[in-house]
Amino acid sequence: MLQYFLVLYYRDSLLMVSIALLWTIGLRYLAATKRTSPVPLPGFIQTFLVSLPAKILCLDPRPNSGSTAGEQNGGPADSGTSSTTDTGKLVGLNPYKEDWAWLAHLLDRVAFVIYLIIYLTFYLALL
Repeated sequence: MLQYFLVLYYRDSLLMVSIALLWTIGLRYLAATKRTSPVPLPGFIQTFLVSLPAKILCLDPRPNSGSTAGEQNGGPADSGTSSTTDTGKLVGLNPYKEDWAWLAHLLDRVAFVIYLIIYLTFYLALL
């Protein structure tokens, strides 16, 4: 009977590692993707990223969004990293890219906590 539980434990562990690998690939893509149009995070996620649970998940200090910092100064959000083309259009980094990277960090931390709880449950069930 113990062999049966060991096989189930290792099978479920392999399944969790596979899911974690796919999750990590997706989060890396989310954090590093180059967006051509500025897409801000939804407001409730931005609010959560500055709340107490985000501090508990070690997501503090979160850098300010480039759009708010640039608008307060009256200039473009990424004035130090942008350049102009021959036609005079402003070309630079997307100011919302850091926000999406912080969302990826948030999802990574939440997935870690869930993974830890599930894995401890598996381990305790094996005992």
